[in-house]
Amino acid sequence: MENLCQLRIKTDQTLSEDLRGTSDSETARELRSILDSFEARLACVFDEFCGYCKEAEQNGIENYPLYHWTKSVIDDPRKQQKHQRSFTIYLGAAAVYPVASAQGLMAALEAVASGKNILVQMVDTDPSKNPQPPAEFINTGSGQGSGA
Repeated sequence: MENLCQLRIKTDQTLSEDLRGTSDSETARELRSILDSFEARLACVFDEFCGYCKEAEQNGIENYPLYHWTKSVIDDPRKQQKHQRSFTIYLGAAAVYPVASAQGLMAALEAVASGKNILVQMVDTDPSKNPQPPAEFINTGSGQGSGA
């Protein structure tokens, strides 16, 4: 099976605001230009979490096993700040993609990030290598974790 990954960037608050809005800052322009050349786009993690919770609330949270965990994150001001500065990179419509497909984009992003307050990461999609929901938020089948 092919190894899959996801590229992410973490920024400072100012650049995050630029990227989440329509700012024309030099760094935002550079990043958007690189992303466009790879047919890629950024998605703010906080905004994606808010969208997930809104969708769950409209369609029934029992069908969204990560709802309570995600909702706890977006309701926590400290975590809001962290996730507002984190961005997932989509290649085309894909949130995860082969490592080989991501390497060129990662190198281009790292070149822009050099000397700036930007961290570029390649995240392995293997669940054993990533944080999992805290036990109190694991779906028990009722749509709620034991701590909800």
